[in-house]
Amino acid sequence: MPGVLTVPNDTMIAVTANPYLDATVGAMLARIAERVPSREAIVAPDRRISYAELHRQAQRFARGLLALGVEGELWLRGRLVTPGYYRKPEETARAFTADGWFKTGDLAVRDEAGRTIFRGRLREVLRISHFMVAPGEIETFLMTHPKVLQAFVIGVPDPRSNEAAAAYVIPRPGERLTERELIDHCTGRIASFKIPRHVRIVADVPRTPGPHGDKVQRGKLREMFLAESTGEPGPPLTLPSPLKGEGLIGERAG
Repeated sequence: MPGVLTVPNDTMIAVTANPYLDATVGAMLARIAERVPSREAIVAPDRRISYAELHRQAQRFARGLLALGVEGELWLRGRLVTPGYYRKPEETARAFTADGWFKTGDLAVRDEAGRTIFRGRLREVLRISHFMVAPGEIETFLMTHPKVLQAFVIGVPDPRSNEAAAAYVIPRPGERLTERELIDHCTGRIASFKIPRHVRIVADVPRTPGPHGDKVQRGKLREMFLAESTGEPGPPLTLPSPLKGEGLIGERAG
C-alpha cells in the first residue's frame, strides 16, 4: 500500500528518474547539508565527506532533480544503510552506485510537504502506454467502493497500450459486486488509463503464508489470466473461484 516513509535524520534520500523511462537520474536531497554545513557525513564505512561537500554535490546534480509529484526510484544513503550484501559482490554491484547510493527498487514520489511517499515495487509497476502506474494506487482506490473487501491489480499484455490493468476483486461478505459497478466507481475519479481493462470478481486469490502475513502471488494471478485468455490449461493451482452467479468477467466495452 502507498505510505509515507520515515527514515533517520542522517539518512539521505533521493528519488531518481524512473529507469524504465530512460530519463536523467535525479539528485539527492541535501537539506541536512544546509542546516549543519560543518559536520561530516558517513556515506560508507570507509568514506566520510563534509556536509558542505554534500551540498555542493546536490547542487551539481540539481538539473536532474525530479519535480515534486513525479514518481521515480527511491535511493538511500547514510550510516544506517547497509554498505552491501554479505559475500554477494555481484548483487551489491547491481544494487549500489559507485558513491554508495542503495537503489531500493521502490517507486516513490516527493510531495510539497517534503515527504517521500512509497508507491510500490518497481518490478510490479504497470507500463501503460508511456505511463508508469503502481498497482497499489489502483488497488487503494478500488477498495474505496463500499462492497470491496480486497483488490489486487496486475499488468497484462494489451495490443493498444502495451500493458493494461487487470483487477482481481474480493467482495465483502454477503455483497454481490459486478464489473459495471467498479468501472462506474472509477470513471471520472481516476485517470482513464488507470481504470482496469479487465475485472475478475473472486472469492480469494493465491497466497503464500509469511511471518508478516500472507503474500499474494501476483505471478500466479498473471499466469491464471494469460491461461484464461489463451484458452490453454492454467498452472496446477488451487485457483480462486468466481463468486456464485457472477462468472468470469471479460474485457469491458470501450
